[in-house]
Amino acid sequence: MILCVMLLVACGGKKVPVKLEVPRPEAPAIMPPQDRPAYFAEHWWDKMPFTDTAYIEKEVTLQAFSDFADVLRYVPLPLARKSADDMMNRAKVDSAMYAYFAKMSEDNFYHPNSPYRNDDVFAAVLENIIAWDGASELSKLRPRAQLATLLRNRVGDPASDFSIPGEDRRLYDIRSEYTLLFFSEHGCPICGLLTEDLEASDLVQRYVKGGKLSIVYVYPEEMLPADRELYDLRARPSMYLLGRDKRVLLKDASRAAQIEGYFEQL
Repeated sequence: MILCVMLLVACGGKKVPVKLEVPRPEAPAIMPPQDRPAYFAEHWWDKMPFTDTAYIEKEVTLQAFSDFADVLRYVPLPLARKSADDMMNRAKVDSAMYAYFAKMSEDNFYHPNSPYRNDDVFAAVLENIIAWDGASELSKLRPRAQLATLLRNRVGDPASDFSIPGEDRRLYDIRSEYTLLFFSEHGCPICGLLTEDLEASDLVQRYVKGGKLSIVYVYPEEMLPADRELYDLRARPSMYLLGRDKRVLLKDASRAAQIEGYFEQL
């Protein structure tokens, strides 16, 4: 399948249409369907003309990238990260194209409302930018800050301790088996709906009433300035489910069903 867009260029006084294409990889006919996502991830950009800056800010390129981001949802994380890193390495042939692919990566993998959001894949892109000699030290400041934020409070890691606003205690003073950090915002309608969903959940409330789950509502604007930097709060509401030892079990959850799903698996 090929996506294309028509451009008009002057040629001998005449305008001649030029077709921009981003050919998709074609898996071998005998390849089993379950192996095709991995093949696509590895070969997606094989025919992309990275040296042609005419592709920058074109719908054909944006669509190709969105389709690539979608493919990465169906492959193991190590391969998804490797494919993103390989993409960025290919884009290094032109600094403008490299910057454009970095921007599309941020829009697709980092934006809180993107359907393809994947912090681990975007971390691979950031690592590529930081390691590239072709990028200035000034241009690496923001990627370094973004990467530092992404690496905090990952699933399996101890959550960052902080003073709970309005209370004379810190996060690690809570002794319940589970703690749900609910980062909210005053006047946020979605936050209110999520609160209602948690209160209406029989499973969540059973844990709360049984003393196994403490729900801590936190308004970032009320946190100490230094504490606000500890958590990735691109989107609100955002929830972190922690275990007794305060290790992160779920990160950046936004639906009550995600919390229920975790408890249902126990």
